[in-house]
Amino acid sequence: MKQVDWDAVRERLVNDDEATRLLLAMDEAGGEPALVQNEGALRFFDTAPEASKIPHRKCLCYDEEARLNRKKNPPTGDVVTAAEKLGAHLLDEEDYLLLQSVGDFDLKCSCWLATPAGVCKLGGAVFGDKRFGRAFIYHNTADCYYASRGYRLKVEIN
Repeated sequence: MKQVDWDAVRERLVNDDEATRLLLAMDEAGGEPALVQNEGALRFFDTAPEASKIPHRKCLCYDEEARLNRKKNPPTGDVVTAAEKLGAHLLDEEDYLLLQSVGDFDLKCSCWLATPAGVCKLGGAVFGDKRFGRAFIYHNTADCYYASRGYRLKVEIN
């Protein structure tokens, strides 16, 4: 990452009320937003050490369709709807690998990731974690949920 010109970042945030609102909401929820890319668009990701430790971000299945189709013990919500309500986006596989290249995150939990439509259409979803010093991307059925699986958000400012 290039050296950060924090005055320029501050100026872009001052001129973008929605991005500032999202970053504050991420911070207030315990997501610890941090700038991970500053070339072109500014990209902020949740950088709390463990995604499942961010309040209200665990025990959720992937999307509303999966939650509604779950026959027994449906969770109270899903990660796609939660991100949409906030107005933010889930990290995708590329984002997650970038995040893991700058630090160690999700060493004890896993993290739902934005999933390609073709995988969702088949009832699946992807998630990631970091074990043995490297990031892994996996798949699961979209209707599953665990206390040890959370999700991370991103905010991009053009």
